[in-house]
Amino acid sequence: SSGINAEYGGSSGSGGVESRLSPEEQMNRMEAMRRARERLQAQVDTAAQEEAAKQRERDEQQRQEKIEDWERHKRGLGYKSKSSTATSKVSLKRDSFNPLAGHGAGGSGSYRPSRPSMNRGGG
Repeated sequence: SSGINAEYGGSSGSGGVESRLSPEEQMNRMEAMRRARERLQAQVDTAAQEEAAKQRERDEQQRQEKIEDWERHKRGLGYKSKSSTATSKVSLKRDSFNPLAGHGAGGSGSYRPSRPSMNRGGG
């Protein structure tokens, strides 16, 4: 372990690297890090602007759909059917399952209370 510390300039972690650099090199490194941070922040800002524009577009599209639905309703054609997407989904439960029937999902492994005991006393 002492050989590793001596090889990498002590046990002070990353501080040992900067202590070997001249003040000018330290300033250059800090400036490069600042530029890199600014570049990354600019990328994040542009991505956020693009996402905000997409969100505004989606909101506008939803608003237009609501207006069309209302116009259709005023003409007497009714609202757009929202159930068309719900009926296309595949049902995951079996049609024959009835929780009140006492059989089905568990088969014979369903809950069955124990038989009443005859040794309760009472006279």
